[in-house]
Amino acid sequence: MVEEDEYSDTSCEKCGSGEYPAQLLLCDKCDRGFHLFCLRPILASVPKGSWFCPSCDDNKNLTKFPLVQTKIVDFFRIQRPSNSINEFSPGKDCQKKRKRGSSLVVSKKRRRLLPFNPTKDPTRRLEQMTSLATALLAAGADFSNELTYMPGMAPEQLIMQHSSERECRYYLKTIQKLYSCART
Repeated sequence: MVEEDEYSDTSCEKCGSGEYPAQLLLCDKCDRGFHLFCLRPILASVPKGSWFCPSCDDNKNLTKFPLVQTKIVDFFRIQRPSNSINEFSPGKDCQKKRKRGSSLVVSKKRRRLLPFNPTKDPTRRLEQMTSLATALLAAGADFSNELTYMPGMAPEQLIMQHSSERECRYYLKTIQKLYSCART
């Protein structure tokens, strides 16, 4: 069993602070620590499965998407190479996980990604949507081809489209009534 003192001197590689140990995430390869809020994109909680720090992560330039993620990629119109849909590599989650008995390390079962930071940069957007797709896949989220909105939350363009359709239907009914009145 690992003693708590083994990780008591762990500090964040980004900010250098050892404060907020419950927010400190340890790399599964090099054991360096990072606060969830110091990472980019920021993590809301500890991700499920293995996690690797930016320097240990081999997938910095991700161009392959698992098949389930293609709906998200297509929805956000993320451009990708045409051969990337059919290839899937299981990733690092297949590697054996190490157990730590420290209370300073947040349980990896509660990991979740929160990658969205608004941007217009297509490269950054691709990274965010890839991270979002990975988080949804890890969470076992169901995907749908239909996009539904809560009342009042639809984009303005969609509202305008529907109001135009309603106006067209109204005018069509009015024309039909006038036509039927004129025939009689």
